[in-house]
Amino acid sequence: MSEMLDLYDQYRQALKGQVVERGHQLPEGTYHLVVHVCVFNQKGEMLIQQRKQDKKLWPGLWDFSAAGAVMQGETSNQAAQREVKEELNLDLDFTLMRPQLAMTYTAGFDDIYLIQADIDETDITIEPEEVEAIRFVNRETLLNMLDSKAFINYKPGLISLIFDFIASQNDGMYQS
Repeated sequence: MSEMLDLYDQYRQALKGQVVERGHQLPEGTYHLVVHVCVFNQKGEMLIQQRKQDKKLWPGLWDFSAAGAVMQGETSNQAAQREVKEELNLDLDFTLMRPQLAMTYTAGFDDIYLIQADIDETDITIEPEEVEAIRFVNRETLLNMLDSKAFINYKPGLISLIFDFIASQNDGMYQS
């Protein structure tokens, strides 16, 4: 069964009834929504996952804890919860969550959820068809992985911003 994605306009308004099959080119002037979840342990280390070698995009590279496209009829937080369950077999409740960061990129919108939880690697069962390995890393290690091209080519400033959010225990940009 094919996976269908809802389409959005440039203002992130859903285009009612307009969908595209995952992997197909988006019609001009339309966008789709993806989510990223960054899970942190109590030491402030981020859980990262290594993508399988047979993945179409970024094979074998390390990535955030979980990620994926928002499917037809899903909300952003529903997709984030589904991806964490599918890829890491973690039951986290995203019902009342909003993304801490929301960005645009060429093909659409990207919601980033930041979770700090009492989790260690023994609590996680990876999905072997999608995930090669997992590990917790600190900011310096992740930035070194980015420099060595072992991690997907996110901007270093984004990585630092994410770690800053966790370090400040603040869910917003402004400090009082």
